[in-house]
Amino acid sequence: DPVAVVAALRSLGAPAKLSSLIDGESLLNDGSAFVVFMLFFDSVGKAAPDEEKLCPGDTPGIGCIIGTALRLAAGGSALGALSGFLVRAWIR
Repeated sequence: DPVAVVAALRSLGAPAKLSSLIDGESLLNDGSAFVVFMLFFDSVGKAAPDEEKLCPGDTPGIGCIIGTALRLAAGGSALGALSGFLVRAWIR
């Protein structure tokens, strides 16, 4: 649980950079888990129409899986960067 670790680091007087690294690692883990979940969910939903699937067909190919993972990761990174810039501009 990163919240407990960050709280413990704060009470121990650890540098703020270390807490930021742990928060970032936690977000990366959550994002990776979401991408893997979406890919598994897509491959299990064989009854769903191909229009609703990330990788159409009964058995997704490795190319589609890698492409979808990269697309989800790049899209999430782009959305996060855009949100960060907008919030930073709004705060200033």
